[in-house]
Amino acid sequence: MKFIFAKKPDEASAKQELTAEDHPALFDMIQSVARELEAPLPNQVFLVPEMNAAVSIKPHFLGPLFSGQKDLIIGAPLVEVLTTSQFKAVLAHEFGHFSQKSLKMARYVSAVNQAIYNLTFEYDAWDQTLQSWQDTGNYLVMFIARLIYNIVSAIRSLLRWAYSWINAAHAKLSRQMEFHADLFAGYIAGTDSMIQGLRVLEVGSIAHEFATSRSNSRAMEQQRVKNLTNAFRVGWDHFLQLNEIEQTQGVVTISDELLDSKTFQKRLNLEDPWASHPSRTDREKNLLEHFTERTIDNRSPWLLFRQPSPLQEALTAQQYDLAFQDAEFEWKWEADSTWVDAWKAESEGAKLPTIFGEYFDNRYVNAFPWEEIEHDPSVEQSVASLFSRNIQDLTRKLVSDQEDLDILNQINTGNLKIRHFHFDDVRYKASDTPDLIGGLTREIEALNEQIRQWDREAWQFMYQRSNEAGQINTFQATYEKWSRHQHHSYLLEVLSGQFGLYIQQVSSVRLWGADEFEHAQSGLLELERHLKNLLKELDWETINEHLDAQDQKFWQEYVKQDRWVGANESLDMDDIIRLLEGILQLHRVEQQIFQSEFQNMLMQQAAHLEA
Repeated sequence: MKFIFAKKPDEASAKQELTAEDHPALFDMIQSVARELEAPLPNQVFLVPEMNAAVSIKPHFLGPLFSGQKDLIIGAPLVEVLTTSQFKAVLAHEFGHFSQKSLKMARYVSAVNQAIYNLTFEYDAWDQTLQSWQDTGNYLVMFIARLIYNIVSAIRSLLRWAYSWINAAHAKLSRQMEFHADLFAGYIAGTDSMIQGLRVLEVGSIAHEFATSRSNSRAMEQQRVKNLTNAFRVGWDHFLQLNEIEQTQGVVTISDELLDSKTFQKRLNLEDPWASHPSRTDREKNLLEHFTERTIDNRSPWLLFRQPSPLQEALTAQQYDLAFQDAEFEWKWEADSTWVDAWKAESEGAKLPTIFGEYFDNRYVNAFPWEEIEHDPSVEQSVASLFSRNIQDLTRKLVSDQEDLDILNQINTGNLKIRHFHFDDVRYKASDTPDLIGGLTREIEALNEQIRQWDREAWQFMYQRSNEAGQINTFQATYEKWSRHQHHSYLLEVLSGQFGLYIQQVSSVRLWGADEFEHAQSGLLELERHLKNLLKELDWETINEHLDAQDQKFWQEYVKQDRWVGANESLDMDDIIRLLEGILQLHRVEQQIFQSEFQNMLMQQAAHLEA
């Protein structure tokens, strides 16, 4: 009966409880929607930092077959990007789930499926104990353990078949429940509001990933602010500008053309093992078949919250506290306005000239020896042909394919616990990933070679124009500086990954002996040899402009005083981690330098090409 009481890991998450006393306007809307749909009110309402809204059912102490407390979860980023009508539609959708009698049946189906999944696919202490019995050396215990193992294996084989059948039924039920809840939302807030809400949610999720990444980067530099919602607003605005999506008085309209572009299409889609949602296209089709028109309210939903800024600040503080609860450093506090303005300036400064479109965006740009560019610069091309939309689409495809390949590798190594996924709209098992990795790797290699040739022609074309403008020396100087720093950044990134893998492997060693220590020490010394050879090539005069005095001293001692972490009599993990942190810092500095040089170079070239 262990599976009835099986629990998923309870990860702490940031959330702020919302009450009717503190936010009467919000709860007036909640109660109005619940009353109109004849749905029960949630027990509690929480604001969370995710781009989402959901019904959260707390586990019952008797197990998943029993109904637990239902709470309403509201994502602060979602409130930031939606209009009041769209927000009301999202609430109505969630209350549609509250009112569904099939929710109880879905819970039972899900509970049975989770139990089967736990029995057939998850191996825990019980399985480890059974395995240990087989290794005792006692023949009677070994015989009994082996017999139990064979019986359990046979039962698991049958349950795997049942899991597939029940999962298909559960997916079908979940799909219909989503369609049904959407119709509630369209009825309450209007079909157009629900459709645009779905679209803004889809696009906003991508922008939220961007903002989260930037916030994490600043946090790694020990910089924090009081209000991360402002940080997301910057990421959202930047994303809209980057994709030329217009806002009219804060209202964003996502067109069919934008959603059909390759920017938002992913070949790899991961599945939630406990639920199934229809596609946005199918949901929109279902909504349009039952079109309802309602008065549109384009104001911000934050108006429903009393004093939203302190609420956002409390949520932000909780995020930092949970993410860095073991951190021993002191934060560098900045005013929100200063931090946000700096981020805006950085985002604006990172923009490349529009003449190149998105050709150079978000990818490793191939660099070539100057002699190779200089040798054959007679390229019969134009700006329109070199940086055409078709070519830009392929460079975006390369970036997307590489991201999918990274995820497939994580599934294949077991770092990402996924049993099923869709690739190119075909459903696969985790065991299929090696074949997919091989095929996708070949595709990426072929596309890389094609883009490499385009990059060579682009640089040769720019050589021609620079020569015609009498600026060939300036072009050569910036080009060689950019390519050198980009190469060093790439090598540091690879090396940081190798150090990270080394730390993971060393940390997994349970029993240390002389052989294990010698192997670990030799591995560390080999990594350090690569590091020291690379450090000798770096442009420290430029790098030191971005390092404080303490970091400069650290690297000076490490390079010039022939210091070796791996030469110590014992492996000090703190020293190894400090070395990895330093490599990551150098990587960020080199990345910042080459991106700046790259932008300056393209600004110069744009002036020649537009002349």
